[in-house]
Amino acid sequence: MTYPLATPQELRIIANFANQDGNPQSEDCLYLNVWSKKSPQSSKPVIVFFYGGRYSIGTTNTPFYNGQYLADAQDVIVVTVNFRLNIFGFPGAPGQSQNLGLQDQRMAVEWVRDNIEAFGGDRRKIILMGQSSGSVAVDFWSYAYVEDPIVSGIISQSGNVFSFPINTPELSYQNWYNPSAMLGCGDSGDVMVCMRNKTFPEISAATAKVLPPPASSQARSQPVFQPMADNVTVFTDYYERSSSGKFANVVSHRPSVYLLRS
Repeated sequence: MTYPLATPQELRIIANFANQDGNPQSEDCLYLNVWSKKSPQSSKPVIVFFYGGRYSIGTTNTPFYNGQYLADAQDVIVVTVNFRLNIFGFPGAPGQSQNLGLQDQRMAVEWVRDNIEAFGGDRRKIILMGQSSGSVAVDFWSYAYVEDPIVSGIISQSGNVFSFPINTPELSYQNWYNPSAMLGCGDSGDVMVCMRNKTFPEISAATAKVLPPPASSQARSQPVFQPMADNVTVFTDYYERSSSGKFANVVSHRPSVYLLRS
């Protein structure tokens, strides 16, 4: 869609945001970026950022998420994190560990905790920030790691655990077996060994043919491969958990609203 008053760079901006600017894609994506202003200050606060994209698109390799400007303006350390997406991050395979992309995020924050002092950061002042589905992931975090959140605060920018529908286990399993059948690995049982012998392009091409469930609007569209409730990283009873205070005791910031979770 274009708009009557769109600027000449509109399509280039959208392409960068949607990761459509030719960036290489691979399952070998678990990298992070660290920006820090050269200054005498030590023990700097740290902001760790999760990008959005409904768990289907996204990358830190885009001008949108260049952390040097925030690091320079506020003299903080900015870390942007890659994590696996689509079927590689959220395969939904029965009997397997689920929500691998969310587990990637946890591993990245643990790395920051263990190594950020080498960059002048303070491991006691890590703030977790996310946008859109990245914001939802931040909120998932606050319920999944109640006893060991690592971070001292969270910033949710346009998304929380109630924002988007997630896949049921049954739908996740069905979606998993769709591309596995296309690739000759079967449509039941444990097909993981066979799928691991397929190439990244082969799997990507097969998953692109799997249709999402109908949605009432684009904003409520449900990606084919996305988080599912596993009662480890994602739960089904957030209303009850919220009411009973089963979330991490950290400072929570949402646009125009400040809450101290305690």
